[in-house]
Amino acid sequence: MERSPDTRAPGGSIEISSAGWFLVLAVCWDLVFNRIAPSLGLYRTAGAEGALGWLAGSGLFAMNSVGAVALTLLCATLPRLANDRGYAPLGWRIFLMLSSPVYLPVICVAVFRTVDPWLVLAGYLAAVLTAAVMASIAACKPVGGGSRRILVALALIQVLPAFELTVRVFSLFAPEDTLGVVPRRAYLLAEVLFVATPVFAFFALWVGRLGRFVRRPHLPALIAAILATGIGAAVAVLAGNATLVSLVAFRSLGITVSIPGGPAPYLVALFFGSLLVGSLALPSRRWPPDAVSRRIGMGLAFVWSAGLQPTHPYLIALMLLGFALVSWGIVESARPRGRPSEGSARAG
Repeated sequence: MERSPDTRAPGGSIEISSAGWFLVLAVCWDLVFNRIAPSLGLYRTAGAEGALGWLAGSGLFAMNSVGAVALTLLCATLPRLANDRGYAPLGWRIFLMLSSPVYLPVICVAVFRTVDPWLVLAGYLAAVLTAAVMASIAACKPVGGGSRRILVALALIQVLPAFELTVRVFSLFAPEDTLGVVPRRAYLLAEVLFVATPVFAFFALWVGRLGRFVRRPHLPALIAAILATGIGAAVAVLAGNATLVSLVAFRSLGITVSIPGGPAPYLVALFFGSLLVGSLALPSRRWPPDAVSRRIGMGLAFVWSAGLQPTHPYLIALMLLGFALVSWGIVESARPRGRPSEGSARAG
């Protein structure tokens, strides 16, 4: 994907403001200290007043921060998409706004207090449907084939686990053999896509410039990728056995590590996903990002870090925000050079 000069007015891109970067940091902190660390049992002996108690508290703070900031940015982004005539036909933009009352109130309340699980389920399914619509809108634009396939894969990563969860919920009221092989295979397919998409996306978005990238790498992105992969490898080593690795992977990202090779394919995906996100979003003298690439990079980071089945309300908001940013960014990349979106021009 070629990077074009940034034609947005200052302050016109809310997702790359200080709130957007704060959300990136909060997501990383929440993933490590709120989702992974408790699954490893690191806080079990420390207790609330123990040596690691402050890390547990900071993880909970990061979780609440992710929910609040992701919800705020989502509420700011949706109207701008609905106001952008170049983003989608009027009917689809109306759908985006009419579907939001189904999930936004649930997420808003559930981020800070417990609500009925059936409401969360309804909000989750509505959010997945909206994310699929956003992916479809961008996939229909005249952009590179790689970008379209990435969007389709991201949508399937959310739709297939939602289908499996729906069947699993309704099987509670039916005979035990209701949950057949199809839903289980649907979840496995989503897991395969979850591993394959970061690798495919990296080569698809850097096609034609890969040799130049290897000769002159994006150093901040490379450092971030090595750091993220090192943390992932350390988690696998600390877990010690396959059962605990599966528990940590499922509680943190909803993956079951059922693909042959154990954690290794996921570490490869983590490396290429972090390298891609960093090369799109992080500042670099050799590879300076623009507003569109930062939007896509942050969106990919949010979608992947939300996991396979983000039924926690704050992760639903994060997933949906990620889809909005990736979809909007790809649509922006398909516009004629030097022509900002109508919503961005008005915001400026």
